[in-house]
Amino acid sequence: MSEAFDRLTAPFDPVAFVRGNLPWEGIVSTSALPRVAEAVVTASDLSWQVFPERTKEGRAASRFVVTGTLSLICPRCLEVVAWPVALERLVVWYRTAAAVPDEELEEADWDARVLDESVTLAELLEEELLLAWPQGPLHETCSLPGPAEAGAPFLPFSFLR
Repeated sequence: MSEAFDRLTAPFDPVAFVRGNLPWEGIVSTSALPRVAEAVVTASDLSWQVFPERTKEGRAASRFVVTGTLSLICPRCLEVVAWPVALERLVVWYRTAAAVPDEELEEADWDARVLDESVTLAELLEEELLLAWPQGPLHETCSLPGPAEAGAPFLPFSFLR
């Protein structure tokens, strides 16, 4: 078993990680990320890196970087489209949920996580990837599938005749 795989599946200790002050990196297959695997057309590999950081207040933080390409289905035309992943996200760690100030929960530039939640690095990477997931059509230009492609007018209730 590789060291990168062990790091992905073992419980992640962000405090020890930040104290170690060394970045981690590796490659993960989308098949190892169950929720991502459900949404992609074909499995692919993603490169990941995690960097230890500290906030201005001295709080432990981890910067996640994920890159690669995923094959997704465009929700408009239902064709396969390549989605280039270029994700960089900072996670700031808190000892308890009560320690997270309300104004920091609304912060868009980074995520707040609680240390008492046992989580693996793979789960963290998957969550950050899902948060960055495209919400709408992926192609620059595409059309709805069906009769409109053949030149026939699109009548959504024509099957009721």
